[in-house]
Amino acid sequence: MKSILLLLTLSTVLVAQTTYLDFFVSAPFSGYVTSFTTGTPTEGLSYTAINGDFEWSANEVICYGTSSSSVIISSRDGKVFDFNSIQINTIYGGSISIVGSGYESFTINITGGTSNLIYSPGKLVTQVTISSTDSVPFIIYFDNVFTTLGYSLVTFTDGKSFSQSIIPNSTNQVVGRFSLDADYDGAELTSATINFDGSPTGISNFKLWASSDANFGGDSQLGSTVANYPGNGSSITFNGFSNSISASGTYYFLTADIANGASGTARGYLLNNSSVVLSDDGIFNSTINNSYLSDNATPLPVELTSFTADLNENNVDLNWQTATEINNYGFEIQRSVVSVQRSEEGWEKVGFVEGSGNSNSPKEYSFVDESAQNGKYSYRLKQIDFDGQFEYSDEIEVEVNNLPTEFSLLQNYPNPFNPTTTIKYSLPVDSKVLMEVYNILGEKVMTLINQEVKAGYNEVIFNANNLSSGIYTYTISTGEFNQVKKMMLLK
Repeated sequence: MKSILLLLTLSTVLVAQTTYLDFFVSAPFSGYVTSFTTGTPTEGLSYTAINGDFEWSANEVICYGTSSSSVIISSRDGKVFDFNSIQINTIYGGSISIVGSGYESFTINITGGTSNLIYSPGKLVTQVTISSTDSVPFIIYFDNVFTTLGYSLVTFTDGKSFSQSIIPNSTNQVVGRFSLDADYDGAELTSATINFDGSPTGISNFKLWASSDANFGGDSQLGSTVANYPGNGSSITFNGFSNSISASGTYYFLTADIANGASGTARGYLLNNSSVVLSDDGIFNSTINNSYLSDNATPLPVELTSFTADLNENNVDLNWQTATEINNYGFEIQRSVVSVQRSEEGWEKVGFVEGSGNSNSPKEYSFVDESAQNGKYSYRLKQIDFDGQFEYSDEIEVEVNNLPTEFSLLQNYPNPFNPTTTIKYSLPVDSKVLMEVYNILGEKVMTLINQEVKAGYNEVIFNANNLSSGIYTYTISTGEFNQVKKMMLLK
């Protein structure tokens, strides 16, 4: 019966890992065995014979097998190892195959009859199987086995499922996240390059943090702070650190400082596997391809471009404009008397105006405060998001002291009317006011005012629900001023 004689020499590329050599100058076992190990549980190899037995003789390990035999070589800890080259002697002829499997795979088919052949697959594998492809028994001689052990497979997970509400005027605001999981502890993250989409304003001081869980807080900053936003399509790099990747997963958070009045959107992403640099013992088990760090472009707050106040008689007209809006529920208008010591208790809500939600174009808003009396006031806007987050605008001051210089009685509005109309009048000084309504026959039908009234612009509502259609007159008398005007009730 023809046999196959194999003399094997294995070696690997020497990187910053544990290099392990099996010279077999002494017996690793005694007698005949079907399997044996060398080294320690974390440094060394496992040898297993399928349909065969091992024997040690003359500084070599010999496997005696049948036509269906094979030898399996793997690392003792189950990790990936570097299988760089193998030397084989097929002294007695016969064909064999060498198959690597695991992280990378390869197949080498060798025809017998040639000695001292060297093959260099240069692959990272978890197992190498050497077997006969002929219907003959074979004998395998092992000697000088070289490996590099201890690699960790690292799995990358992007941040497409991550979202975060943005708080204006905040530091270390989370704007993105990704995670790395290693099959074994030991691999390290040493650098990360993050690209950006968007052209925001008011965003700065970018930092990278490592966390043991999916929640940001109390974590360790990695590398240095990057002060400025790089621009749309450009990137920033964090390096100069070594962070261990846990087998239970490590999360990495991207944060930035958000100014009050920041606007626009920004979204970070990792371009490819080269964007994340691992230590020599780390191997990516997944592909990075324009992988985003958040579910959507990070929205920055509403950008308020103007906020003004003008007097209109006794009313205060407030006007403001936004350049962009994201998640804007609306504006609460707040007022405070300037003489009151500045505190939150001094502010009162005087109105609310709905926002535009999301907008990339300028929006104009206005509100009329009709309840302000003479005095000096501060106004501010409380911009509220749909999720309840809010920020305050700058304050503006206005003094309400616009007393009329003369008595006057204005024409009612609307006119004709049915059944109510508004009559406005002005008093330069506090006065006792008598205002009455008469029909076309000169008969008094109603007294609208008969009391002291403070100086200013005033008005009264006349309800003629119980009167018939026709021409009526209304009069005002203050002792210093008397006037009559006509109005028409049309039902």
